Amino acid sequence: MLLEVRRSNIGCDQGELIVSVTDSSVTKFCSVSQSLRDTRNLISNVGLKDAAQFIEENHHPRLWQLLAEGALLKMDFSTAESAFVRCKDYQGIQFVKSILDINNETVRKAEVEAYFKKYDEVDRIYLATDRIMSAIDLHRLLGDSFRVIELLKKGGDLLEINEMEEAWNGVADYYFDRQMWNEAVNYYEKAHNEKQIAECYYMLEDYAGLERLLNDLPENHKLLPELGSMFSSVGMCEQAVSAFVKCNKLNAAIECCTTLNQWKMAISLAQKYDIKDVDTLLSQYAVYLKQEKSIFTVVELYKKACKFLHAALMLYKFVKDLPEKHRDPLLLRKIYVLIAILVEEYKSNRKVSNFDRSDITDLGISLEEEVALQNIAPKLIDDPWRGAKAYHFFMLAQKHLYQGYMDAAMKTALHVREYEDILNLEDIYSLLALSSCANRAFATCSSALMRLESLETISPEERSKYEALAAEIFVKHPPKDSRSSMVHCRGCVESIPDWYTSCPNCSLSFPVCVASGRPIMNPSLQWTCLQCHHSAFKQEMLTRTCCGLCHCTLLIPV
Repeated sequence: MLLEVRRSNIGCDQGELIVSVTDSSVTKFCSVSQSLRDTRNLISNVGLKDAAQFIEENHHPRLWQLLAEGALLKMDFSTAESAFVRCKDYQGIQFVKSILDINNETVRKAEVEAYFKKYDEVDRIYLATDRIMSAIDLHRLLGDSFRVIELLKKGGDLLEINEMEEAWNGVADYYFDRQMWNEAVNYYEKAHNEKQIAECYYMLEDYAGLERLLNDLPENHKLLPELGSMFSSVGMCEQAVSAFVKCNKLNAAIECCTTLNQWKMAISLAQKYDIKDVDTLLSQYAVYLKQEKSIFTVVELYKKACKFLHAALMLYKFVKDLPEKHRDPLLLRKIYVLIAILVEEYKSNRKVSNFDRSDITDLGISLEEEVALQNIAPKLIDDPWRGAKAYHFFMLAQKHLYQGYMDAAMKTALHVREYEDILNLEDIYSLLALSSCANRAFATCSSALMRLESLETISPEERSKYEALAAEIFVKHPPKDSRSSMVHCRGCVESIPDWYTSCPNCSLSFPVCVASGRPIMNPSLQWTCLQCHHSAFKQEMLTRTCCGLCHCTLLIPV
């Protein structure tokens, strides 16, 4: 279409739009529209014969379609069939043939109204002629289950249970498809559709309803395995096992227990129903998880099975096998705390106090590694918190340093030297050298730098750097501590430095505050954690809600 628009200033100030249309398609469109209007007028006002003659002269498929529809409305099926043939509407031809097979004029009228989607009129015709079952079939075909139920109730004597349940299911499906689970479950209950009832309860997270359904179902019902899977997927092991046992699927019940790490229940089931090799299954699953590098899942597995020492030793092995570049202090501190808690659980659950090597068999590792862990286990049992304390005080010293508490940082770093078997030596003495230099304790700094220079694990280049750093510091500052705070030992009353954790004269030990890193010389100022049994100054715990080492919540205010 080509539109030429020009603005003319003749006749008014604003101008006048002149549009010239030069496209034959517009003319053709106007002609077809005129033919449609003429055909409609002929069908409604003159008759089908004259309309057919007009369409013959102005041939178009849409006009024949219009004639066919008009003929249907006037119940002239011969003309309708002929018009459908001319417009090549196969569906229309078949419809006319089906109409001609019907002898009842009322039914024919209803079918024609249905063809034009006038379903309310069809419904009215059927009900007016007492054809209620035909109306029900119509609405069932349309998927209008609400109307089907209404008509079935009107039917009275014609009402059948299976038809009513089918209608209830249809209404329930309507709500189910729209995620209206509460409404859907009410109608599914009327239809006694247990499968969909279970699905609705599951979507509603109504597990109490699912459990009621489980109790109502008979043994070996086909829905029981699905109910077991539903309960298993949300971690409800007891209900899942009940469903599996009720349908005699004992292996599925055991598998559910192992998947949810309910090993006590798995062992109980195995004993009750004489199922063997649960311990073997536990070991095999642990080996599989180790191969998948799921070490924390293995630990959780052993913990659920009450094999606390197994879990602690697997974590200990994991820590020792970590590459140096992955040894994040915060992560290691958390792992060592978990190791200690697991060992404490093992000690509290064990009836005898002596360690037995048989307690740590079947770890799924090589014999050499197992023997090594058996040798480490007694030390771990004697002092389970040593690793956690090492990383705790190491991080606490850095915290003091970054907060500007140089004296506290140095004294905590001095205490960290007791954990040379756990921490990296270069990290320990680098921290001590830095904090003591910042605290102007150059004698302590000199000792730390000398230890760094003597390390066999550092390269010659790093050793040269430490030597150069020492020379640069001690050219300006003599290797002397600027100050040294002294306190009296409560055992022998001798003066000792305030950072000593034991008196060199009487060998009396002082607990170290896990909150500040300072030794607690006066027992009256001491607070002790109920879980890890480590101490802190009462004053330090006034503003805290948990233990600084194990993070156990303070149940009783200090």
